[in-house]
Amino acid sequence: MTTLEAMRSFKVDRQCRRFSSVDNFNFSVTIFQEGDVLSICVDAGAHGTHVAGIVAAYHPVTSHSLP
Repeated sequence: MTTLEAMRSFKVDRQCRRFSSVDNFNFSVTIFQEGDVLSICVDAGAHGTHVAGIVAAYHPVTSHSLP
């Protein structure tokens, strides 16, 4: 079991975390109405950059396929 400290609202402490090291998806939280409403904020506008990174990292020839 993993235990994490509770996060504070981003506009208070500028805290952010990553869901996991596998997906590399960052998030922050914003707390409204004295703690009654929680907004989980993610960067949803970086699709092009994400795809470009995948394309740039694609190496069809690996050391296993070399003569």
